[in-house]
Amino acid sequence: MQRVWRAKSNLIFSERTSVFDARFKQATVTQGNIRHVVTLMANDKHADADFWNSQTGIEYHRLPISEPTKVDVYPDDIRKLKKLIRQISTDYAKGAGVWSVCYGGRNRSNLFLALLLIESGWSSKAAVALLKHTRKGSFQNKRFERYLLENE
Repeated sequence: MQRVWRAKSNLIFSERTSVFDARFKQATVTQGNIRHVVTLMANDKHADADFWNSQTGIEYHRLPISEPTKVDVYPDDIRKLKKLIRQISTDYAKGAGVWSVCYGGRNRSNLFLALLLIESGWSSKAAVALLKHTRKGSFQNKRFERYLLENE
């Protein structure tokens, strides 16, 4: 079963990384030139913070977002996401990789990465299309997709 998706060579998203062994995570980090790991899970149990905090050259960001299939897009969550995106967008523009992690890799990670792509100059329609093409079943929470397309 595939558990990691590459929207671009340096833009990766996945389900919870606690299911991966350390060698796989390190290889993925190296191949994608990963500098930022963003965990969006509300539950610390699957965040894998100890591993990411122990990696040299990786900035680990934990931003808990509510369960995606049960909620609308909350303005406070969007503000937090955009603030984090402003912090990492310069590194991303220089080619540094970003690995976004949520529980299933279908909703929160896609929302975050779409916002990052939009901040980088992509249209919301193109960003959503790329992520949906990359990960079948993306944006199961149609409210997230609708928010992106209506708030360009």
